[in-house]
Amino acid sequence: PIMKRKATPRGAAQDIARLHQNEWGVWHWKPEKKLRPQFKGQSLGKDPDVAMREARRLNREVEAWTKKGTAPAAPRRRARSGPLTVSQLANIWRNGEDGLGSDHWRGLRERTQQQFRYALKVIEAEFGDEVANGITPARVRRWLDPVKRRAPGGAASYCKVGRVLFAFGIAGEHVEIRENPFAKQKLASGKRRPRYYSFEDIRHLVAVADGRVEPPPGSYQGQERFLRCPSIGTALLLGFACVQRISDVLALGTHNLVEKADPLTKETVTRLVFTQSKSQRKGRDFELEGGVRIDVRLPPLAARRLAAAPPLTAPKLNWQPLVVNETTLRTYSDWLASIKFARVRKRAIAVDPERWGHLAGMQLRDGRRSGFIHLRKMGLTVEQIVNLSGHTLEAGYKIVEHYLPRTAEEADEVAALMTGEL
Repeated sequence: PIMKRKATPRGAAQDIARLHQNEWGVWHWKPEKKLRPQFKGQSLGKDPDVAMREARRLNREVEAWTKKGTAPAAPRRRARSGPLTVSQLANIWRNGEDGLGSDHWRGLRERTQQQFRYALKVIEAEFGDEVANGITPARVRRWLDPVKRRAPGGAASYCKVGRVLFAFGIAGEHVEIRENPFAKQKLASGKRRPRYYSFEDIRHLVAVADGRVEPPPGSYQGQERFLRCPSIGTALLLGFACVQRISDVLALGTHNLVEKADPLTKETVTRLVFTQSKSQRKGRDFELEGGVRIDVRLPPLAARRLAAAPPLTAPKLNWQPLVVNETTLRTYSDWLASIKFARVRKRAIAVDPERWGHLAGMQLRDGRRSGFIHLRKMGLTVEQIVNLSGHTLEAGYKIVEHYLPRTAEEADEVAALMTGEL
């Protein structure tokens, strides 16, 4: 008989410092923040024996460096001869001279770095071996024209990253050209979808996520069966009721719900307190700073949802999220949450395609905008709503301008108020 290797329990990682296993079974070596300038985290694969052996070796390097107070010598970079290629310029931007990245790159948010890495792969696939000094606007345009026809959004993203890359090269005198070849490319501006959820839509989607609504027999394929997923309903409703980005909603925990006494009524109320992540910027030592601070009484709609469908316990984390993945008992990534929501939406439409067919193409992130419009339709002003949502006044008025266009009915209501005696 074939001898099977005994599975290594997740708890084994606790015996080796800095060794962790993620929800997909991949082992990672993660140094503390104070060590990261000298030691970078590493993925060690799924083989537990290999991972533990490599983690012990890395820990020995840390101990040796701690005793001596000097970092291991970094591999010497090959001296460049001649002009840089586009790939070499991208490597200087991403990696810097010390392998940690240029100051400009390190000043970008992690999510931005991730998006830029993907776009750089596309740019390098097209221009990588070409000398950066020889890239002209016409050369870029010949490449972008078919991309714009096929994927206008992608073309805009690639062009933006290319423009930032060459701006970095020109400012640092890594290239000898003065005109940025990715600048002044005629690209269509992104179009906002003029669609949003009504309160009835939200109620239906949450009910479907909770499993309280069944599609008619035969309307749903067996291989696409969707299990109950109350966490997605909670995420959608919190984004709608609190008028917050879904990325912030997925990062909320019980520590963001603070019990305070109301200064007027002296009644103890629950307040939602956190800093919006997108408005934060990297400052000194490349740490996140600033950001819009939200400190608001938890909307009754959100409070009732958390009481009716409390989040599952997350034993794998040292904090309790408000939205817990039923499968992994961890938080969701934006990507996984959007995939699960797409399944909820598909089943919601299948209940009655004629009534709910307008939900096709709607996304989880549309909840924030929909909550803003819902409050505006209830008669609140933009100035009032942005105190809850954290939008700037300019962004708030843009939402109203785009999603609530002027109508003859509203014009008639205003005109009727123009009265008086002459």
